[in-house]
Amino acid sequence: MNKLLISSAIALALSVGACSEPQNTEQLLVSAQENIKKGEFATAIIDYKNAVRLSPQNADARLGLGNAYLNQGDYISAEKELERAVELGASFTQSAPLLAQVKTRLNKFDDVEKLVEASDDFNDTDYVVILTYAGISALANGQAQKAQDYLSQAALINREADFSKLANAYLLYSDKNFTGALESINNLLVTNNDFSEAILLQGYLYFALEKFDQASESFDRFISNYPQDYNVQFLQANTLIKAAKYEQANKLTNSLLSTFKKSPIPLQYKAQLKFQEENYLEAKEFANQALGYDENLFTAKMIAGVSSYKLNELEQAYDALIGFEDMLPAKHPINVILLSIKIKLGYTDDLATSVARLEALQNSESNTDLLQVTSLELMNTGDFANAQTLINKAAQIAPNSAQIKRQQGALLLSQGDLSGIESLEQALTLDPTLHETEFALGSQYIQNNEINKAQAIAEKWLASEQYQVSGNLLLGLISLREEKASEAEAYFNRALSLESNNVTALYGLASVYGYKKQTAEAILGYEKVLELNPNHYEAISRYNSLQAMQGDTASAISFLNALYEANKLNGYIHKNLVVGIALNLIRSQQLTDAIVLLESLKGENNLPTSYWSTLANTYALTKQFDKASATLAEGVRLNINSYILRAAYIAALARNNELPEALIAVKQANIDFPQDENFMSILAYLELATNDIKAAKKQLAAIKKEGFSNDLTVDLTAKVAMIDKDYQQAISLYNSIYQKSPTALNIINLSRALQFSNQGVQAEQVIENYLKENNDDNRVRMLLAELYQKNDSNGDKSTKIINTYKEAIFFQPDNVIALNNLAWQEYLTNDLVNAQQHIEQAIAIEPDALMLQESYGVILVANKQLPQAIKVLTAIQDKGSVDVTAKVALAEAYIATEQFEKAKILLTDLSAHKSEVNQRIAQLKQLVSMDNNVTE
Repeated sequence: MNKLLISSAIALALSVGACSEPQNTEQLLVSAQENIKKGEFATAIIDYKNAVRLSPQNADARLGLGNAYLNQGDYISAEKELERAVELGASFTQSAPLLAQVKTRLNKFDDVEKLVEASDDFNDTDYVVILTYAGISALANGQAQKAQDYLSQAALINREADFSKLANAYLLYSDKNFTGALESINNLLVTNNDFSEAILLQGYLYFALEKFDQASESFDRFISNYPQDYNVQFLQANTLIKAAKYEQANKLTNSLLSTFKKSPIPLQYKAQLKFQEENYLEAKEFANQALGYDENLFTAKMIAGVSSYKLNELEQAYDALIGFEDMLPAKHPINVILLSIKIKLGYTDDLATSVARLEALQNSESNTDLLQVTSLELMNTGDFANAQTLINKAAQIAPNSAQIKRQQGALLLSQGDLSGIESLEQALTLDPTLHETEFALGSQYIQNNEINKAQAIAEKWLASEQYQVSGNLLLGLISLREEKASEAEAYFNRALSLESNNVTALYGLASVYGYKKQTAEAILGYEKVLELNPNHYEAISRYNSLQAMQGDTASAISFLNALYEANKLNGYIHKNLVVGIALNLIRSQQLTDAIVLLESLKGENNLPTSYWSTLANTYALTKQFDKASATLAEGVRLNINSYILRAAYIAALARNNELPEALIAVKQANIDFPQDENFMSILAYLELATNDIKAAKKQLAAIKKEGFSNDLTVDLTAKVAMIDKDYQQAISLYNSIYQKSPTALNIINLSRALQFSNQGVQAEQVIENYLKENNDDNRVRMLLAELYQKNDSNGDKSTKIINTYKEAIFFQPDNVIALNNLAWQEYLTNDLVNAQQHIEQAIAIEPDALMLQESYGVILVANKQLPQAIKVLTAIQDKGSVDVTAKVALAEAYIATEQFEKAKILLTDLSAHKSEVNQRIAQLKQLVSMDNNVTE
């Protein structure tokens, strides 16, 4: 018996209640059983409920009611009744497999694991059932390694048992061998056509293979057996839609909506069905209802967006669809729809990234305006090459358009091609943006360090009377780029002498002061910029930095807040200004005020990326992690090209254990930001975390090929080595990690790798050395004690085990696990006085802990304190103890006190997995038998 204590042990009873019930209760139970045999579970439930009403303490009635609920798919009610049955004394052997199925359906993996631990004395047939459900539950919870362990055990115990065959099929399923798993499950159904668990897995497999017709048939069969299993009904509705069985899907979806009026999934299904009918108004309404309950439903967003577009509700369509732009191929219809919406709404800032999509459009007159307007917007942002590509395509479609000729001329001139002059002469009055376009180009030249081209534009402007300000500004920017601060200052002052409130000149002058370390003048300069343009992002950023360096965030808050309030009164909400104020509030630890201020902007359009990251960070600082994640999700949706938001969002999903969603997000990030070491590493981490070992290996190989190496990739490579049982490589890698960062986690990983490689002594030694430097780390010390026990094959490590637990108790006097395990080790070494002292110390801390009482009873028997031992051990039997060692100890106490009949009853059918315990049971049975012979 493994007496290492775990918390929250399941209190399950072994014996069946023996109280007699009134005749009418017995009749109801008989009637219920007959209905169960007929498959009439609903009628059986009525009988059982009446029986429970008459006899609430009847364990058999509760057990039968729980089983009937289970067979209807009402798992919540089944769980309640089965657990009550166990409390009342129902047979654990009968109850545990039913509870395992119920807990699996309710996704309570921890409870299923506890059932496995409590069932290790079961016969093979029942134990296989519980192991199989544990494997299924582990698989559903992303615990691939545990799933493999449980399912492998179940598959090997009895290869001919149906549940063993089911476990083997699930093993294939977990390895994504869907074809092999389907062949295995179909063979099983040939011999047991009504095996519901096999039918359900068959449905999963057909679905995974995209054979939706067959999948829907399997799910139908399962639902007919479990009519209230709504999880499978949800899956069936989706399957029917994919199989184009719209009438059946609509009927089932309506049924789900009548039961789950506020559930987003059936609302999304309803939206899909309405969209398929081209009823866009209702499709949009259902989709928006679904998004109201879960804003991350991609299908619902897509339906809402396209339906809004069909209804000419362009702003709603844009909000719904923009997040899909970079997720879909260039020629996807939704991207063409988005481009059209952007132009019509004037959302043209990101059109430079859309050229490939526009070039994919068919040559038709209907697309000419879209091409031309997009080209103009690209020209306004300085992206002349892409603008030229699009306007040339438009010219091919409509060669005689005056507007297109004007635009061609402007583009040609901007690139130094004087042949554009003739075209511009015809349309010059129609093109007021030409100068601004050229200025944007000059600024871009400076950023690209093409100084000569920018210089040429500036000198051309200085030669004209009209563009003196622009010429000086451009020369000032060039001088600043070349770190000629005095020249830059002179150019900016000259521009200001011509136009005193020119924002570009004021900003440039403040930048010069900052460069020259004239902080006070720079602060005043940025304040002048912000008084004229309160939303100037760069000015706010530099102003905040300078005030923070001065330790004067209070002045920054006061100035910026005054600007905000004044502009707000005039109906202007400057978003960058709000973010700037919030950052200062955060610096001064006024987090609640920062959140209130930022949240006031939530209804605004076109919020900057800094808004989303700042709000999310503030939520995280106040431990509101769900809000932080949701904020980043919305920010990414609206700013898909933001690296910072993308990385922060993926990190938030991983932190919240939303691993599948994080994996989807990081895969897209790797497409959008190729060969990025950070995203490549995170992808490998998430693939491993979601148990896609093959993909993780492939990704790690790609990272190595790129020449990247960091702590995360080394750790992941070590984990993969452990999975592949390449323990020497794992040891080498974990050792290098530990040498670099000697943390508890890293020493545990290194020790684990050594232990798995059969280097138990070395595993112990590395932890012993760690504890010399980290003497108060009880987590690692408890692991060391466990290692001593695992490696104590010769029984020569008792002293080490005992001393280690004593040290743990020294640092944590209320550590009941250490106290229990110490007492048990002392019991094993016959130090019975200390064993009793330490177990009583543990019980004083947690008097109701069943496993402590089990240890206590066994130790009392060893100490010959038989009346007290019998009292303790019979009490825990009544509370549901199934511990074999405790039962054996109670039998010994009964025999020692000559209560042979009680011992005989207790020993009947008692067995254990460990041979030495079975030998002791056999000896006790022989003693009882000998006593009977003597009596006779």
